[in-house]
Amino acid sequence: MAKQSTRTPSPFKYRNGWRIQVTLANSKRPARTFEKYADAQAWANEQLANADCEHTPVLGGPTQATLAQALDHYARHCSVSKKGVAQELTRINQYLEATELPLLKAYANEDGGIDIRPLARNSTRPEFEAYIRKRRGARDGTFAFKHRLAQMKCSRISPTDILAFRAQMLKDGLSESTIQKEIAAIAIGRCRSDAPQFLPRSGHLCARVLSDPTVDFI
Repeated sequence: MAKQSTRTPSPFKYRNGWRIQVTLANSKRPARTFEKYADAQAWANEQLANADCEHTPVLGGPTQATLAQALDHYARHCSVSKKGVAQELTRINQYLEATELPLLKAYANEDGGIDIRPLARNSTRPEFEAYIRKRRGARDGTFAFKHRLAQMKCSRISPTDILAFRAQMLKDGLSESTIQKEIAAIAIGRCRSDAPQFLPRSGHLCARVLSDPTVDFI
C-alpha cells in the first residue's frame, strides 16, 4: 500500500498550467491540472485533508475504544434515526451502566425529530427501579457478563467471549431472538470502533447479525 505523504506536494508546470498529484493512504494517486499554482496547491491540500478524515477511526480504533464507548457513539449517531430508538437505547444503556458514561434517552425535538441526550442515573422512579432489580435478579450472570464486555477494548473481544456470553444467556433463560440482538449489539460496537470519521450507514446495522455465533463476527 502506498504511503500517504506527510506534506503537500508541489505543483509542476504542465503544458499551459500547473499539474499536481497526491498519494493517498488507499493507494490512489489523483491528479489535476490548474491554470494557477495556488489553485493546484489548494486542491491538493483538500484531497489530503479529506483522506485523513476518511481513514481515521473516530474512537482511535478497536485497540483504543471500549465496547461501551463504541455503542455510545453508535447510539448518538445511528440509533437516533431509527424507529426503534427507545428499545435500542435500553439495550445499549445496559452496557453503559458499567462505565462512567452517562445513560442515554431519546427526546422529541421541536422539529419533529429525535435528540439523544444524557439521562441522569437517579432520574427513574423508585418503583420502576424496584421492578428492574427484580427482573434482573434471575439474570445476574448475563448482566455481569455485559458489564465485563462493556469495559473491554473492542479488539480484545473474541469469538470465545461471545460463545461464553451466549452460554450464559441460555443459562439465564433468554430467548434465541434476544440472544441474537445482544450479539448484534456487540458486532455493532466493534464495527463502530473501527469506523472512519462517521457517516451513518444505510440499513439498521453496520455489521451483519449472525445466526451462527461460532463465526468470527467481524
